[in-house]
Amino acid sequence: MTGRRGRPGLGAAVLLGAVVLGAPLWAQTAPPAEQERLRALEQQADYLHEQVQQLRARLAERDRAAAQGPEFERRWGEDVVVAWKDGLRVYLLDPGEPDPERRPLHMVALDGRLQIDYRWFADEASPHDDTFVLRRIRLGVKGFFFRHLAYRLSADFARDGDTQLKDAYVAFTYLKAAQLMVGQFKTPMMLEQLASSKYLNFIELPMMQTVAQIDRDLGIQIHGELEYAHYQLAVMNGERGNRADSNDDKDLIARLVLTPFKPGKTPILEGLAIGGSISYGKRDDFLPVFRTISGTTFLDLGQASSDFQAGGLLRAGGEFLLVAGPLRLQAEYLHLRVADFVTGAGREGDLDVRGGYVDVLFMLTGEDYPYDRRVVPDSDFDPLAGGWGAWQVGFRWDVVDVEGRLASDRIRGTDRVDAFTFGLNWYLNRFVKVQANYTRIVYEDDTGVARIQSNEDVVFFRLALEY
Repeated sequence: MTGRRGRPGLGAAVLLGAVVLGAPLWAQTAPPAEQERLRALEQQADYLHEQVQQLRARLAERDRAAAQGPEFERRWGEDVVVAWKDGLRVYLLDPGEPDPERRPLHMVALDGRLQIDYRWFADEASPHDDTFVLRRIRLGVKGFFFRHLAYRLSADFARDGDTQLKDAYVAFTYLKAAQLMVGQFKTPMMLEQLASSKYLNFIELPMMQTVAQIDRDLGIQIHGELEYAHYQLAVMNGERGNRADSNDDKDLIARLVLTPFKPGKTPILEGLAIGGSISYGKRDDFLPVFRTISGTTFLDLGQASSDFQAGGLLRAGGEFLLVAGPLRLQAEYLHLRVADFVTGAGREGDLDVRGGYVDVLFMLTGEDYPYDRRVVPDSDFDPLAGGWGAWQVGFRWDVVDVEGRLASDRIRGTDRVDAFTFGLNWYLNRFVKVQANYTRIVYEDDTGVARIQSNEDVVFFRLALEY
């Protein structure tokens, strides 16, 4: 490959140099016919130079594609292609379509992930036991029909042996600026929640995502990519998961993310994204879940009935993301307001919860760290060949602050929790990852759980396989 790539470039350079350097002298003495021939040679040199540049671009693109990992294609006749590209894919082609990008007519792809965790609670007074956990056992199928009718189905088998439906939607992708999605999918709020669990910065999601109960839901969404932004508008049940709505009201959700810098013009800022989201709905059964990433309940409001809320539920937040090669800075803020919240003592009022996190991550081995895509090590783990994979370090500050809490004898716990996480991620190859997180959770007041009063130390380990 090196020789083929080098010869056209050298030949073009020699020819072009000869024409350029000799042109002034030749033009002074050559007759008109020879001058015409000189102009023809100059045009040929320009054409050859352009062809070499195009060839180099194609070779560079092929090298980039090869660097994405092992791929193969096998054709069955003129219509069917079986391919491996980070997962098994089967394409049905349209032989009559001249455009190669439009030739795939139908596609089916399989994917999955397995995440095996070990949780160690350093404090002997912890209410939790050290344990191994099958955190996720996910299988899915996705693809498209007639190029623009996309679909995805996925389920998880890790919850006590019960199958839990995750994604089940159909999307109409005819227009890049306005695509329609119907079914069950992720609520379009919180950057870290929207990322695949295969590519989370740390082992567990931020605490505020659990408190605000942001997860998959049933509904309809329109979204699209604009020149400097992308947006999502959704109407959803607000019930989380595959459940019918409990009232006639629906959650209205909007999200807008700005990407103001074009690729190539400002390299350090082309990975900048700034956005915000908001949702509003009315529910009579919503209950915040005040639980840390360790599973410890830090606030119990003492509800005694199923009617916890008589007013509106508002969630609003902002997000920041900067991806610059091996560095990622990521931060989010979320405000939850539960209007006319009813406590176990029958008192009613507004409940406000604010929280967020700040992440700083860096690839020690220099690879790019993209958002919601896999890391590709420069050298896969193979000690016999001297390869040790890719290594990354990270830090997260995570906080939840409860305001407007109503007085009641049944309430116990603390209004504020801070969690500080130090993470080490080891990417053995593009499919296998090992993670280790140490988290210190600091409680402002006694939680009333076991003998934990001021802090809790937890260590998580994860072996993750994905395809």
